[in-house]
Amino acid sequence: MLWALTASWLAAASLAAACFVIARRLYLQRQELTGLIAALEIFKERTAVRAREMERLAFEDKLTGLRNRRFMDTDLPREFERTRRFGREFTLAILDVDGSTGRRVCHRVLEHVNNHDWDAIEPGLQVTLTIGLASTRDTDTVDELLQTADTRLLAAKQAGKNRLVDEPVLARVA
Repeated sequence: MLWALTASWLAAASLAAACFVIARRLYLQRQELTGLIAALEIFKERTAVRAREMERLAFEDKLTGLRNRRFMDTDLPREFERTRRFGREFTLAILDVDGSTGRRVCHRVLEHVNNHDWDAIEPGLQVTLTIGLASTRDTDTVDELLQTADTRLLAAKQAGKNRLVDEPVLARVA
């Protein structure tokens, strides 16, 4: 009978030891998982910061910090529809800068660029401004608006640069 008690006690002690080992392993694994979760949270925050920075860089000119064509491609359709919805005119100016109101502003900007003393900034500096201007009065879709402005920009460049084209470009007859 003593042998049976000793065997029971040994079995219970072995079981308790095994439970302790398992509990210790589980505790260590939980600690490891807690550390991994904390590390993942830090990684997630850093990734979010980097993603915002990459988005900013994707939509911004590195040199000037101004919004770029990629930004315009995503923002222009929304703005175009908003002006249509509220019955307002929307004017798009595509400018090529070397080194109703939208039209007047573009003409004034062109005049200021032409009359500015660029030599005061750097001797021999020449700056030209070529503008292709389109309006929602000229087009029905965002794509047409961009195409019209781009066509007029090209026509202005071909006519000698440093000018604004805001009227329909007539096809040349060969």
